[in-house]
Formats: sequence, structure tokens, C-alpha cells
Amino acid sequence: MKAEQQAETAKLGIWQRLEYAAIPVEQLTEDGHHGWTRIVGKVRTIHPTKKFIYLQFSDRFDARIEKESLSLFPDINSYQGKTIEVRGWLNKRGDKFSMLIRHPSAIK
Repeated sequence: MKAEQQAETAKLGIWQRLEYAAIPVEQLTEDGHHGWTRIVGKVRTIHPTKKFIYLQFSDRFDARIEKESLSLFPDINSYQGKTIEVRGWLNKRGDKFSMLIRHPSAIK
């Protein structure tokens, strides 16, 4: 993890490629993003459903964590109001984007 952070900071290897650059949540567009992505934004609200906890970044993007995986994560409420980066596979349904987060290493 430390080597990855150093490579990312120094923009070595894949980290120099534009497709690996973090995207501010406000810049998500209808057709410009798909696949593995890094999204940066402020967690505005946190809300649970039967199966997931949703970290809502905007009206158009949320990250979801399966409730059965919560024991791996720090206090979910600690993300409220913080600017974080989430990394994973970006999914689109209608005009909204979502990302499934399976492990805390996908949150920075």
C-alpha cells in the first residue's frame, strides 16, 4: 500500500495515465465514464436500506456498502461531511451512477 501511494504521488506507471486520474463527482457525465474509476467528493448524507449503507455524494452519485461487510469498515458515520475518494467499478442506472465498495481499502 505504501509503494502504491508513493507511485501515485509521483505519477509513476499507471498513475500517469489520464484514465486513472480521480474524477470530481461534479464532473461525472452521461457517457464519459465507465469501468474502474476513482471518484472524489464530499459525503453529503448516509442512509441505510435493507441490504446496503449508501454514502450519498450528490443527486447523481452514491457509493454503497453491503451491510454484511460493515464489520470491515471504521464507523460509517465518520465519512459524513468528509471529502473522500472511492475506487471501484462505476455502474450507471438511468441518469445516476453508483459504486459498490467491498473493502475499506477502496476508500481513501
